[in-house]
Amino acid sequence: MNLARAESASCVYNGDVIVTGGWVDQNGTDLIEILKMNQHPLRWTMFDGKLPPKLSAHDVTVYQDKLYIIAGDNWNENKPSDAIYELSLAPLMLSSFSQECLSQEETTEHKLLTGSYLSWEDRQPARVKMPLIDSVVVYDFIKNQINLPEPALGMSTVTWGNMIIVVGGVDKNYQALNDVIMYHIETGRSESLPSLKNKMHGASAVILHDVIVVLGGRNDEE
Repeated sequence: MNLARAESASCVYNGDVIVTGGWVDQNGTDLIEILKMNQHPLRWTMFDGKLPPKLSAHDVTVYQDKLYIIAGDNWNENKPSDAIYELSLAPLMLSSFSQECLSQEETTEHKLLTGSYLSWEDRQPARVKMPLIDSVVVYDFIKNQINLPEPALGMSTVTWGNMIIVVGGVDKNYQALNDVIMYHIETGRSESLPSLKNKMHGASAVILHDVIVVLGGRNDEE
């Protein structure tokens, strides 16, 4: 990767690997990298967008061309997050700009700024009367945000149909949790499921035949 990261979160989208956030040199980061698997040699590239806040110990998943960023340690506010952010990974529109230059003394300037994530500028003296055309792909990086019942980090997540299930983690006081929360992507609602037998954080989770299997993790009480 371009950055050495710890406590980052990753997922696969259209066959490419996406790595988000984490902490770098003792500081949180909001940077996103993508590994294009169809490139040879393989090469990590920086994504145009950034996470809404700097996050570590969060989780991410993809559903219908959208990246869902789940809870984690919010370095902007220096506290655990209870937010689920919804970021579009697919282009929303293609904006075209044209300007006709009328004399050698004129200068054309085009700017596009979407949030703080994407900018393009073209400035040049006009030599002849000719149209200048350029295009910019625009992404909607912060489309929606909902909140979990309480802040969490170090949790595990699985996707089941159109639902994201958040398992365990630690709360705002860094105490281990045994909570299981199901977030409905289509409605934005969340609900509590039966709790884990043991409190844990830093575990892995998979879903197999409609059964959530939680592996490993840490239980500070044992």
